[in-house]
Amino acid sequence: RWSDATCNPRWKGLTWGLLPLHSSGITACTYHLFYNQISILVPFQALLTCVGNTTAAYAAYRIARSNGYQIPDSPIVSTF
Repeated sequence: RWSDATCNPRWKGLTWGLLPLHSSGITACTYHLFYNQISILVPFQALLTCVGNTTAAYAAYRIARSNGYQIPDSPIVSTF
């Protein structure tokens, strides 16, 4: 709904970008629910967290770009 309210469809991308992070949390709960018996869930949770962080960052970047943000031309750290 926020996408429609702001007339910016890139907000929908943030919803999809956060989906792997939600899945990562569900994976952790499942792992503990079964008393740590399903060992594949730990690396799967790590993968979902990594993918989720990446997709959320990319979605936030798309929103920022659509609102007029531009990457500065000069480097942030000056050279000596």
